[in-house]
Amino acid sequence: MSIDQGQVRDALRGATAALSMTDQDVDRMEALLHARIHRRRTQRLIATAAAAVVVLAAVLGAVTVSRRTSSLAPAAPIPVDGDIGVWKGIDAAFPYIMVLRADGTVQAYSLSNGLLSRTSVSGSSFIPFDASAGRHRVINNTLELNNVIGPDKDCNYGFVGEWVGDGRARFTEVSRTGPECGSDPPRPPFFMVRLSPASPAGLAYSATETGPVATVTDTREVAGTWLLRGTGVILAIGWTLPLTEVQYSLDHKGAIDTAADDNGLITVPSPGQVILTSGSDSACGPITLNAASVGDYAMTAQVEADPCHRFAGQGAPAFTRVQ
Repeated sequence: MSIDQGQVRDALRGATAALSMTDQDVDRMEALLHARIHRRRTQRLIATAAAAVVVLAAVLGAVTVSRRTSSLAPAAPIPVDGDIGVWKGIDAAFPYIMVLRADGTVQAYSLSNGLLSRTSVSGSSFIPFDASAGRHRVINNTLELNNVIGPDKDCNYGFVGEWVGDGRARFTEVSRTGPECGSDPPRPPFFMVRLSPASPAGLAYSATETGPVATVTDTREVAGTWLLRGTGVILAIGWTLPLTEVQYSLDHKGAIDTAADDNGLITVPSPGQVILTSGSDSACGPITLNAASVGDYAMTAQVEADPCHRFAGQGAPAFTRVQ
């Protein structure tokens, strides 16, 4: 190694010392310099190449600093009523649904049964879950959730949320109380998206897998919570015993568990045919779907009748399972 090349290498190490660069990174940069030097052995070229590498290192350092500081940017402002509606956890730390209501109450659910109408449906033997709820509020651009009843155990949780934007928020667990809370450490921070009313993040929501589909033959195959793709319409279908009537609720405004647009009974009179019949107090006729197919994460059908346009005028609705 010549004196000049040694100076270049020392300059490289000095310029990159404050960056997250390994010895291998420096070696690669030095090799590039040597290739240039061997082609044209002049002092000016060495100095020019070294200066160029130093400039490149400075640029890389600026990019690194920019990336590190971008995560520290203040949270986006929470739009008026932007927190109200049906939210879905998209991380394993919290894969549940939460409903934040306009009256300041909040409830988390692990099953579609919890989302079904609180009003009785003629002929249904289903008794809905208790709707006891915690509270939510926005304080200093932070979303506070208190006394949220655990969807998976007898434990009440407290969360604080940071609005990310476009109907997304990042939540952190800050408290838990109850007989089944245990001594486990707090769950890691998790993200949620608002599905209903529709938000940009909700419209883009999709299951990670679709899997094969098969013709619907029984209501148990479609039980769960579904999002009509490209909309904020949520369809909750109850889990129940075989040969018993099954309740559904359908809503687009984020109030499916307390004031759904429609609720009633769902039946599968023949393979591929699904009928949703509104409760006795509804003026809407039944929704009839044909060629209905379902898989683990997807459901599709052809609309024969939707007199009240519950499915946003779609003739071939496609649903994504969210729970």
